[in-house]
Amino acid sequence: MFLKWRLFNSKQFGKNSYIAIGAIIGILVGTTVSLFRLFLGKTLEVVVVVYSYLRESPQWIPVWFLFFYGDGCDFRTNCKK
Repeated sequence: MFLKWRLFNSKQFGKNSYIAIGAIIGILVGTTVSLFRLFLGKTLEVVVVVYSYLRESPQWIPVWFLFFYGDGCDFRTNCKK
């Protein structure tokens, strides 16, 4: 699927080929963005459920904290294992 750039610069392709290639790329990018937004929406649903549960049962907050920071790495450090 990966084509060399010089292939797109050759004179054998017409305007319709460029439109078709642009449409294919647009479909791929649109699908990727849609899946990313779907993932964000589902993640938000899970976070809302977890936060509401933690509000009712605050004894589980340390477990939630350890779930994210238990390995000793966070977003500020570049930890390699």
